[in-house]
Amino acid sequence: MPFSRNPQVRLTGRLDQVSFSLTAYSQRDFTSPGPDGNSNKYLRNSCLPGLNLQVRIAAGESITGWAGIDYKRLRPELKTSMNFETRSAIGSISAFTNIRIKTTPVNMSLMGAYGQNASDLMMIGGYAVSEIISIVNDFKTYTPLSSGQFLVRFNYKRIESVCRIICRLHQKILGAKDEIAGAVYGRGPILVI
Repeated sequence: MPFSRNPQVRLTGRLDQVSFSLTAYSQRDFTSPGPDGNSNKYLRNSCLPGLNLQVRIAAGESITGWAGIDYKRLRPELKTSMNFETRSAIGSISAFTNIRIKTTPVNMSLMGAYGQNASDLMMIGGYAVSEIISIVNDFKTYTPLSSGQFLVRFNYKRIESVCRIICRLHQKILGAKDEIAGAVYGRGPILVI
C-alpha cells in the first residue's frame, strides 16, 4: 500500500510485461492505534502478518498500471477490562490502483485508494467498538472506519532543470461499516462522525 514502510518478507515474480509481489509484513514505524495507544502489538497479537498482493502491468515504454490489495487483522485486547480472555479481532481490506503515463514533456499519474482501518498506511481511518456483547465480561466486536482517496498528478518539464508539478488530492470519509457503540481508534477527522 502507499505511504507505509514495514519489515517484510516479499515474493516477487515477472512474466513478460506483468510483474507481481506477495508481501507478508509486520509494523514498526507506522503502527495501529488501539486501547493502549499506537503500537504494533495489535497486529502481533492477531498471530497473522499483514498481507499485500500487487500486480504491475507495463504497456510499452510510456504507460504503466498497477493495483494492489491488502488484508490485515488486529486483536486490540488479549484481556478485557474485567480480566477475561478475549479472542475478538477486526479484519480489514484496503485496495489501490494507479496508472502512470510518461510522455515528453508531460508525465501524468492517477491513483485511487480505498482503505478500511488504514491509519497505519498514513490514511484517514481506524476502527471502533461496534457492539459490547457482554457487559459482565466486557466482550466487544469492532467495525472498520473507511476512507477513499483520488490523486491526480501532472509533471511538466520544459527544460532539464525546470520542472512544474501540479498535484490534486481528494479524500472522502466513508465512515463505519456498522454502528459505533464505543471507543474509536484511528487517525483524522473520521473520529468526529
